[in-house]
Amino acid sequence: MRTFEKHTHVDMFHQDIWTILFSFDNEYLRGEKLRFGIVQNHSEIRFELWLMGQNKEIQNRYWDVLKASKWNEGRAKKPQYAELEAVIEAEYI
Repeated sequence: MRTFEKHTHVDMFHQDIWTILFSFDNEYLRGEKLRFGIVQNHSEIRFELWLMGQNKEIQNRYWDVLKASKWNEGRAKKPQYAELEAVIEAEYI
């Protein structure tokens, strides 16, 4: 069973458009130079899960792999800061 390590730092970038609240990875992801991040998108007022590469080379390699996946369906070009972005939704009753 793979376990994840949570990194509890907050990264602010792009002047309050996004805040990375938590990033997490495991040994496999670190070996691939990847990590996940829970991101607060201030302009859309929502939370997102991002898969992020360590540098542009890694980002482009994984975009080539993931661009045809159901997760990127309908997306014509690579997201600016991640290879994969998924909106975290909750249903209110």
